[in-house]
Amino acid sequence: MRNGKPRKCTCGWKQTRRIYRRGVALSCSEAPRLETGQTFGDLINANDDVGLLARVVWAESDNGASNGFQTQAYFDEKAAVAVSIVNRVDILNYKILISNGHGGYINPGTLGWGPVNGTLSQVLSQPGQYASVSNGDITQAFRNSMNKVLNEDATSRDCIALINSWQAAYYAEEHILKDPFGDQGVTTSFHHGMTTGSLEPYFGTFKSPNNFFGIAASQVVYNPSGTPPPSPPRRPIRPPRPPRRPVGRGVPQ
Repeated sequence: MRNGKPRKCTCGWKQTRRIYRRGVALSCSEAPRLETGQTFGDLINANDDVGLLARVVWAESDNGASNGFQTQAYFDEKAAVAVSIVNRVDILNYKILISNGHGGYINPGTLGWGPVNGTLSQVLSQPGQYASVSNGDITQAFRNSMNKVLNEDATSRDCIALINSWQAAYYAEEHILKDPFGDQGVTTSFHHGMTTGSLEPYFGTFKSPNNFFGIAASQVVYNPSGTPPPSPPRRPIRPPRPPRRPVGRGVPQ
């Protein structure tokens, strides 16, 4: 790790000009993770939170097309995509509270990001939130593109971009990946436009089509225990006012 961001080669993948096993160049899918012996194909296709998040990070980020391959902007964008999604999960699970400015906190279930105590899968499956996701995973078009990358050489640029996406997802899930916009608040959204609401001001971009938005630092309260905040006290119910006496010269007989 460097400044909270994955380096060019981490997580145990040996990156040389080519990776060989018994004299045969390995594909991206066959690349081994040295610590565990797992293949990259097993990890990126895993039916777990890291695998799912990694696929979405790869599908939603620029992968160097606009911001340069393995530049700082390239790594920062992947980090921001991964962290923004994990932050939504943490908000729904009360690990990050959003102040409403009146001594209480916003009900996370009203944000449109998923149900209270929602899972990563539920966050990613919310309608209209992530263009790359359908039925709880990346769309078939993205899946087909990813499968082509997995058949490429293990040290191809496309393969390394996919590996870097898995690394960003892994570190984000472990909560050891720094939010690139952490000095402004908590990143929670990204899209290609500039439309936003008062809750999520514009944070910035990394020379790619993605613009990032989030919750301002002044509204953020970290709550690692995940204990729901107490409900604000209700105002006491006022007793009904006595009926007014009729105005006039007298009461009708």
